[in-house]
Amino acid sequence: MMHLIKSTNTQASDGAQDAESGYIQNMASATVTYTVVPFGQHYKAPLVTTSAPNQINGVKGDVPKNSVATTYTGLNATTVTGDGSDAVFDAVYADVSGTIQLTTITCTTAGSDYLVRDRLRITTPGADIAKDKRVASFTSIGTVSGADGRDVELTITPTSSRATATVPKMKVKVETDGTITDDAAYKVLSLGEGFLAGDTITLDADNNDEGNTYTDGWTFTITLAADDLTNDRVIDFDLQPGANKATTTIILTANASTHFPIEEYTVTGTTDRRVAVYADRFPK
Repeated sequence: MMHLIKSTNTQASDGAQDAESGYIQNMASATVTYTVVPFGQHYKAPLVTTSAPNQINGVKGDVPKNSVATTYTGLNATTVTGDGSDAVFDAVYADVSGTIQLTTITCTTAGSDYLVRDRLRITTPGADIAKDKRVASFTSIGTVSGADGRDVELTITPTSSRATATVPKMKVKVETDGTITDDAAYKVLSLGEGFLAGDTITLDADNNDEGNTYTDGWTFTITLAADDLTNDRVIDFDLQPGANKATTTIILTANASTHFPIEEYTVTGTTDRRVAVYADRFPK
């Protein structure tokens, strides 16, 4: 049921007025222009980067642990639900009474088209790919020439946009028919970080290696299963109120009201204008 929250009689020099996430109605007899901050659950906007609100209260599920207090910067966000894109975050692990805990998630690059309650995902460094494990399901393409198969070092290139941080190297057994054998010769030469279960990684070999000439460049891919990772380091969180406070300009004719709730409004011009704020939308 519609009810009045407040009313004001202000002009531009009086600054922003708190609308308490209500709908404003122009009570003046003239058309008035307002600068408003729409309530972010109903209005897509970039995220706040200056005095960015901490999103820690929106964290879903278990938070990955960290061994030392540190700040991870430049964490790209993947949108799980919603239409927002291109936001970047910092995540702070701090010592809280002797326990290292995730204490802060704040935005450093605003992106666009986010709503409050959108769910985002960031991945902190530290997830070791295939550490002390075997990665199975190799598929080879092309052929290898040479009298004997050899152990060949291959560089992994991640194809997932979620895969960040360092890129690992692996040593695998290449048979003369071009197939890959997962045997005792296999080992991880260096460990990568930032991969998630379900990511696909691509390995390429197109050069002369240890005497073997590759007559055709060949590639094989691996899709990681959950048990290929020691810790996926995934943090899912819902954007909390205050995440986006973009301003927009609206023009209301006499007695007209906004069609979306807003957080604050500023009356433009040098004449006092009466504004009513309602908890529900004023009828058209």
